[in-house]
Amino acid sequence: MVRFADKDHHLLFVEPDGVNTSELYLQGLSSSMPPHIQDEMIRTLPGFERAMIHRYAYAVEYDAIDPAQLDVTLMSRRLAGLFSAGQINGTSGYEEAAAQGFVAGVNAARHAAGMERVTVRRDQGYIGVMLDDLVRWGIEEPYRMLTSRNEYRLLHRQDNANERLMTLGHAWGTVDAAALARQQRSEERVRREVERLGRVRHQGDLAATMLVRPGADYAGVTALVGPAAEPLSREEVAKVETLIRYAAYIERARKQLEGRAAYERMSLAGVDFDRVPSLSKEGAEALKRAKPSSLGAAQRLRGVRDSDVTALLVHLKTRAGRAGVGAGGMAAGEAAAPAEP
Repeated sequence: MVRFADKDHHLLFVEPDGVNTSELYLQGLSSSMPPHIQDEMIRTLPGFERAMIHRYAYAVEYDAIDPAQLDVTLMSRRLAGLFSAGQINGTSGYEEAAAQGFVAGVNAARHAAGMERVTVRRDQGYIGVMLDDLVRWGIEEPYRMLTSRNEYRLLHRQDNANERLMTLGHAWGTVDAAALARQQRSEERVRREVERLGRVRHQGDLAATMLVRPGADYAGVTALVGPAAEPLSREEVAKVETLIRYAAYIERARKQLEGRAAYERMSLAGVDFDRVPSLSKEGAEALKRAKPSSLGAAQRLRGVRDSDVTALLVHLKTRAGRAGVGAGGMAAGEAAAPAEP
């Protein structure tokens, strides 16, 4: 009722449930109200005055621990050897539970064998983002692993999951050497083909440029410039197309992440969040509650939007300007806050 009190509107999306059904899903209007109240709510919307609800919204209540009591290997900070995974950690969803179960299971086995525990870092994949969010900040509501939570989302794609994580799996003992070798050979074929298409030309045009054009595909382009030295699988072809077509976006994402690394050195010491212009109400509450030491740590808080990070950045630069700051971004005698782990 109060979450969006600082907004004068809230978007709802009417989504078809499937090709072979006339049912529609109203995205953005979650509810656990009694059915007759849901009927009344829906019919207040323009165009929905006679809408019929086929399946009423509902909520599931369950007990959960505070995941901040765990470390990123999902072992309890209070009781060594106790690992926890799934909804008991405050998450919601099958994929979230399965990912935690894998990490907790691997680490339970390694701990029992006297081996070092392992984890996925935030910059390595969605599992790492979820673990970092859960254990660093805890939860106030059921956690879902949304793409919007992942600042690395253009780099964490399903087509490069093996490339990112198979070496890690091999180090953990969950991927055998033969599978890793096959993956590495595949990566090399893709790398060589991307480089080749960036060199060869047809009638003056680079093959890579031709592939980016609307309607073009790998088969059509290689029919003109010649095939790869070694045949590519369908998955490898798709990866080549993705890397070439979205090269500019992927490179921009990498540069943005490199720029964000500087946020870890920008101290929030002494910042009164209530006095930061343009900071959302939800963002200000999250910041006051967590008291992050740096802009980088603030950026990873749930409830802190990109616009809030921009507002903080402007505020810090304005404050630094008033204090007479050099190019390094720190006033004389001001020490950078240590980076969050």
